[in-house]
Amino acid sequence: MEKQKIKLYLPKIILLIVAVYIGFALGKYFTSPCKISTNNEFSQIKSSDVLSLIEANPSVENYILLGLAYYSEKNLEKAVEVTQQAILLNPNNAVAYNNLGAYYNELGEYDKAIESLNKALAIDSNFQRAFNNLEISKNLLNPSE
Repeated sequence: MEKQKIKLYLPKIILLIVAVYIGFALGKYFTSPCKISTNNEFSQIKSSDVLSLIEANPSVENYILLGLAYYSEKNLEKAVEVTQQAILLNPNNAVAYNNLGAYYNELGEYDKAIESLNKALAIDSNFQRAFNNLEISKNLLNPSE
């Protein structure tokens, strides 16, 4: 039974791993969730597939990918939850903090977004997407300024 499950999920897992590494290489993995379009290559990834991947390899990257999958499924609370798990695994991951901040922006929790995005920039001060998302958060928090 286990071998059948492995044979069933192995092609999907390999495809996900390849997509993640290509995404890292092209910088597309770091796309702000605020700006993910429905045509984004990650919008086709289902959380159920990534959960299987996490069972095999509970890495920071896989939790970030799961957050993106939940985001594409419009489940922002779960996206926040699993991205926080990624941060627990590696508190120095600027991408996780950026994505968390972007999810908070979508939820209207701008103070939390600003806190997360400041952490992303403290880790990587050249992270342009985190800077852009921080500006979005500040503008949404204080639209008159």
